Amino acid sequence: MIIRALEELRDNGYIDSRQGSGSYVRDRARGRPVPGPAGVLLSRHLALACEAKQVRIDVISLTCETLSGALHRPFERIRSGELRPESIALRLLLPANSAKLAVPRSTTDPEDDRPTQRFRRLAAGQTVSIESAVEALRDLDHVSNATVEIRGLPVTPLQKLYLLNGAEALFGHYEVVERSVTYRGDALDIYDVLGLGATLFHFSAGPSGDDGMGKEFVDRSQRWFDSLWNTISEPWDG
Repeated sequence: MIIRALEELRDNGYIDSRQGSGSYVRDRARGRPVPGPAGVLLSRHLALACEAKQVRIDVISLTCETLSGALHRPFERIRSGELRPESIALRLLLPANSAKLAVPRSTTDPEDDRPTQRFRRLAAGQTVSIESAVEALRDLDHVSNATVEIRGLPVTPLQKLYLLNGAEALFGHYEVVERSVTYRGDALDIYDVLGLGATLFHFSAGPSGDDGMGKEFVDRSQRWFDSLWNTISEPWDG
């Protein structure tokens, strides 16, 4: 019943779908995918990307919060045997501890180190969660290889990029906002970014992707990621 509904939506131009890349909503006025909130759009595309036999996910982001949440459902389906990829490889580029972060920081005292301390603790917890989730997949008989590699960038990422199986890219800007947080009992007013609410734009390397521009964007984004990974990135020290 679900498969038939998807077929009808595709036939009527509401979604596009390709094996290994998944299905996504199209803007019928332009024939292009519709941007959406990072938490929703990434979850949707990751769930479909994990249907491939070889799953490869490359990420540049400030934290792993959005990624960690989006991986929960497809990893659960892999553990249950509903999805049976042969291999899963994640590469994450995150800000290194050596980087002097532009955000988060205090709105009143740029030298106040507490926002950075709070950020480092949260980020470390998120990476441990992802590493543990990937490690659990290694015990499955139907997954021959599951790896996660993390390296640090000596800069503050102000955009987030997710590359899925070399065929799709999800890209978005972090919007800096002012908000109040609590750290070790102290109330802090900080400049911060809200990654879950960021708008992601979808690009596909498939033949119907964005009038030919999708493939160019995916290819160039992959080259950009690989160049950072192979040159200025540092061993992860989170």
